[in-house]
Formats: sequence, C-alpha cells, structure tokens
Amino acid sequence: ASAVEQEVSKFELLQMTPGQLTQIYLDERKRAMEKKKELLAKTQGAQPQPAGAAGAGPNQVEAPQPQLQPPGSGGMANLANMARQWRTPAAIGQLEQAKLVRAVDSERQLQEVLVDFWGNHFNIDVKKKPDDIYKIADDRDVIRPHIWGSFRDLLEASAKSPAMLHYLDNASNTIAHTVTPMEQQFAERMQAQMTQNGNAALAPPIPAVGQKRGGINENYAREIMELHTLGVDGGYTQQDVQEVARCFTGWSIDRQTGEFAFHARLHDNGAKVVLGHQIPAGGGMRDGETVLDILASHPACAHHISLELCQRFVSDDPPAALVDRVADVFQKTGGDLRKVTEAILASPEFLSPSNYNNKIKSPLEFTVSAVRASESTIIAQQPPPFDKIVPMMEGEGVMGHGHAADRISKRPRQSLNWHILELGEPLFACTPPTGYKEVSKF
Repeated sequence: ASAVEQEVSKFELLQMTPGQLTQIYLDERKRAMEKKKELLAKTQGAQPQPAGAAGAGPNQVEAPQPQLQPPGSGGMANLANMARQWRTPAAIGQLEQAKLVRAVDSERQLQEVLVDFWGNHFNIDVKKKPDDIYKIADDRDVIRPHIWGSFRDLLEASAKSPAMLHYLDNASNTIAHTVTPMEQQFAERMQAQMTQNGNAALAPPIPAVGQKRGGINENYAREIMELHTLGVDGGYTQQDVQEVARCFTGWSIDRQTGEFAFHARLHDNGAKVVLGHQIPAGGGMRDGETVLDILASHPACAHHISLELCQRFVSDDPPAALVDRVADVFQKTGGDLRKVTEAILASPEFLSPSNYNNKIKSPLEFTVSAVRASESTIIAQQPPPFDKIVPMMEGEGVMGHGHAADRISKRPRQSLNWHILELGEPLFACTPPTGYKEVSKF
C-alpha cells in the first residue's frame, strides 16, 4: 500500500464492515432512546421504561442525537468520554479528513478528481442519518472501485448502495399490500431476534393481519433518470418515473447488516413499460437491473454524462463537438469510463490555451491547491485524545449542532475540513441530490 493509504488505514471507522458500522449506529441509537426515556420519566415524575418496552421501531422514530455541551460546560475529559461513547459523528470527520489526506498527498491526482466527481454525481448527504455511517461503505466500496470501469457497473453499485437507498428513499419503496399472517410471523421473529441481540427498543412494531402497508415512492426513480443518467431533458415522462419506481420496489436495506437486500414479497411483479421497453411480469429483482441496462445504454445518458465530465475538465460551456465526440466514445465502448476520460484528456479542447484556468476553483480545490502550492504537509490525525475528539466535534458541526460549531469557531486554529465548510461546500454534506454545481458561474 502507498504511504497515503497507510495513513488512511489509521482511521479505524473507515476500515469497518457495513455490519460493524451498523452495530455502532444501533447501539448508539438504543442508548439515545434510553436517555430520552429517562429524561421523560424525570420530567413526568415517572419511572423510566425498561429498554425492551414496546415502542416505535427504527423506521418510525429518529432517536435523539448526542450534542456537545456549550463551551465552558465541560473539560477535555468530558469531550474524550463523549468521543468514546458516540462514534457516528466521528464517521463524518474521519471520512472528510481521509478525503483531504488523499487529495493533498496522493500521487494519483486524477483518480482523486474522478472520485470527487463521481461522489458528487451520485450525491449523498451525510446529514440524513444513518447515511453518516452508510456513506463510509459507499465511498469505499461503490465509488472508488468503479471510476475506471463501466458506467453500467457503477450505476448498479450505486443503486444497491444502502446509503443511496436510504438517501433517496427507495428503501421504503414497496408495493402496497395487506399484511398476511406470514408477514406478521416474520415481524414477530425479527422482534425476537432483535430482543435477543439487545435491540428490542429498536424493533419495528408487529403489524396486524389485514393492516394496509407500504406504497410506491418515486423519489429514486425520478433522480436516477434526471440526475444520474438521462438528464432533465432526457425524454422520459411521469409515466416512466412511475414504471421505474415499480421496477425498484423491494430494493432495500438489511437493517441489521447495513447491506443491500431485495425483499421479493414487497416487489411489484406485474408487467411494466420503461421508455418503450416491455418488461414482462414475474421478473423480481431483475426488473430493476433491466432498468439499469436501459438507462446506461440510452443515447441521452451518454450525452448527459459526457457533458458533465467536459464541464468538470474543460470548461463550463464545453464545445458541442467535444461533448458529441465523448458521447460517441461512451456509446461505442459500452460506457467504458477509462476510455471516456481518456477521450476528454487527449482532446485538443482540453489542451487548448483558451481553456486554461477558465474555471473558478471549488472550496475543496482551492483549499487543496493552496496546501500543495505551498509545499505544506497535512497532519492526518492529531495525537490522542484529539484523534477521537476532533472528528467527533467536526462531525457534530457538519450535522448542524450549534454547540460543536461554537467550540470549533473559538479554537485559535481550525482544520482544513472546517475552512471548507465555512466556504460553503462541506464535504459529503450537500443537501439537494443534485450535488454541488460543476460549473463555476451562477
């Protein structure tokens, strides 16, 4: 491994499996819910409910999140103790710091630019919990391994990413149905398993037989066409959005392992028509994969992706001839991203003096280039206990918790992460699914 990757390997949260990260999240959520019950009991003058008491499940209630105390209300020992107890905020801080270490010190600069581009293209906002945990696997296992492969493979990896499934709500995209005795028994077994694992308070309520549940959620279906593939003018209709949403019903998350799960019983197995393509009934998970095939091979997708890449590497208004040539390479190679990138970087337009320094740097680019130009080094992690405290504080700040931001702003020096946040584009925290703009002008 390179020296940079050896430094990144010291961020322990970034090395964890989805299951380990999910368990941290569940443990902290359970602890937060217990603290909330204790607080309510004190307020109402009643005894707190036991951890296993009936309550709303993880899909119904968002547990309160820990917040740092106001400046001056606790010392370093208090912060160190909180850093040991609450690891999910630190996930954001470690992810941001690792991105900066690679951007500043890596010799593979093109790779890091492409990782940033595709991470922004498939934007996920870590402020929508638990994407602060899920995004670690998305960056490591979805974006980074696929930037030199086929766009179709990258698209599928994103479609099955728990971070994306949660962020754009496809995890709750199901066929509307009536609860059957079998489904009730399944819920009972799940609650028993979660109780055995000490997570009874987080188990979803057991539905009653005959109860109406579920329904189509079109959010991901719309964004995969508008943002990820075809573009807003890509020729799809509202009917296509509805049909794509039907195709992706049942694509969800295993809430215990933090990995992709397909729930066949929640999938709409009827026949569908997407962009004129007939999808026969009974396809199961293959329905969604067929949609990915249709979108990735569509001419509008080739043009949309080529335009965005040319905007990133050449100019805000790249020549139409260049975009058309790159789109042609995209289609002829089946979306080979290595060939597509090569077509841009070897083009006369990329090398033209008229396009040199014609874009305004983003906050990330400005910060990283300043460090590199001054031949400075970046400290990957501070010595203990700051190696745990600082990522937690910065993660809390990114999540919008005011006490953490107050603490950080009162420090005599702030990290590069915080300067980027103050410049308006905090890493991994763009709220709208569009991601940050690739064009310099507004």
